[in-house]
Amino acid sequence: MKAFQKGSFSRQVFLTMLLVALVPMILFSGTMLLTLIQRVHVQIDEQAALELAQVHETLEITCGSLENSVRALVDTPLAAQALAGGKISEQALYRAMLDAIGDDSELADFILYDVKGKRVMATGRTLAAQTLSPEWGMLRRLRETGRYMLMDSQDGDAVFCAASPVLTQKGDTTGYVVAAVSPEQFAAQLAGAFNRTGNLMVLSPYWHLLYASQPAQSKAAVLALREQLLAGRPLEGEGDAYKTYTEADPATGFTLVLQRPQLFTMEMRQAYYLLGGIITLLGVGMSLWGTMLFSRRLAKPVGAISTAMTSVEHGDFSVRLKKQRNDELGRLARGFNRMMNEYQSSVERSVSRQKELNEARIRLMQSQLNPHFLYNTLDSVRWLGVEHHAPQISALATGLADLLRKSIAGEEFVLLQSELELVESYVEIQSIRFEDRFTCEIDVEEKFQSCIVPKLMLQPLVENAILHGLGQQEDGYIKVSAAQEGDDLVVSVTDNGVGIPPETVESLNRIGAPAPGQHLGLYNVDTILRLHFGSPYGVHVTSTLGEGSCVSMRLPLVSSPTVGKGREQNADGTGC
Repeated sequence: MKAFQKGSFSRQVFLTMLLVALVPMILFSGTMLLTLIQRVHVQIDEQAALELAQVHETLEITCGSLENSVRALVDTPLAAQALAGGKISEQALYRAMLDAIGDDSELADFILYDVKGKRVMATGRTLAAQTLSPEWGMLRRLRETGRYMLMDSQDGDAVFCAASPVLTQKGDTTGYVVAAVSPEQFAAQLAGAFNRTGNLMVLSPYWHLLYASQPAQSKAAVLALREQLLAGRPLEGEGDAYKTYTEADPATGFTLVLQRPQLFTMEMRQAYYLLGGIITLLGVGMSLWGTMLFSRRLAKPVGAISTAMTSVEHGDFSVRLKKQRNDELGRLARGFNRMMNEYQSSVERSVSRQKELNEARIRLMQSQLNPHFLYNTLDSVRWLGVEHHAPQISALATGLADLLRKSIAGEEFVLLQSELELVESYVEIQSIRFEDRFTCEIDVEEKFQSCIVPKLMLQPLVENAILHGLGQQEDGYIKVSAAQEGDDLVVSVTDNGVGIPPETVESLNRIGAPAPGQHLGLYNVDTILRLHFGSPYGVHVTSTLGEGSCVSMRLPLVSSPTVGKGREQNADGTGC
């Protein structure tokens, strides 16, 4: 495709728009997905930490209450008497136990064992066996330590126990007070401390499972965690369906394990990545389509302008752009069309001016006779006048030969001095013809005589004054003068002849072709001046009927650099 060739404007626009569309979209999609996953993980971690803190607080409160209740029972006189073998009614003993534990009866079941492990009294059904052996398990540890202990239970119907031996003043053991927390009671205490969608497990210091909110998955999870602990690996649980949080409770020695469902499992992440990839592909497709459409819409008028300019370079000035848009490119197309219209008009004007200049030169050459033939003939006439003692004929032939010699010179521009000498030769000839019925005064300062003017510009003005201005007048007067107006030179030919009618003056001052046979010389001079120097220059005519006329030609004041060397400059510094 030519529109997308290497280095083309369309290709640059297409690639730029594609990058502008795709890079932010891909970065945004990837960043958004990663940020979403990270944010969800942070929220899950924060929620898990909050739940573990609430469970810690609940355990501390529960264990503190159990310790207080156990110590209260140890200090109850009726309980001590019953354990020492005294005869106490069961009703009185039960009431004394309830009074000692108060509201803590809902936390656990409190049991009195004598020194042989026989069950004396209980407030509930937990640890329902009538006798516990004092030689092993919980009672043995109590007898050996002789102090209050919080320990896990080896019986299936209790989560853990708080127990203390009952001692005499001599330090002998008379029995034991045990607070056994059942799974139901423990679950009631932890209700609301964690989100039920997760799995909370409480492990003893020996990593025995004391409690699990979801028992079905807890045994396998504890085994996996125990293996990871023994292997020295981070405690992460098994699989990626749950995220595991473990934390030891310093107050009780228990270990809390909280498993929260993974919101972004491997399958879900793969689904998100697949969905993100599909959306990205759709975005890429839409971006390609939109970018291509936009680049073509933008590059099409630019390509049309480039093609039009190439056509102009090959000389086709008739090419124009279609104006179908109202934006900057449309204004550019309209500007191109205006430029081409003006350029074509300028070329046409230039051709027309060249044609007019050629026609003026042709007319000027047509107005001249064969100069070489005439010059040789006039030279013969001059010698005949000398031989026959006819001085007027000799002077006439000499002046006309001098006039023709200067007219056949090849240069296009001459000094004003040369034009004045040409006028003098011409006036001398016309004086003989008109029998001295007029006089011609040349009043041009020397500084202007070195100025450059087109050749044969002044003689037609003097000829027009003699032939049309003076007519049959006996005392005709013609004056040739020059003056500086700004940066221009104005050369004037003034006569005291019959004058020119106003309508003719207006016609002569109007730019355009003259009427047939009317003042062709003035028209040629005006045309040549305008072609050489532009429209501000040319011939201007003023006249008053019965008083005379003045014909002026205006042209730039330019001095010849090779004329007048060694002469002093004029006061105005022009050197002309």
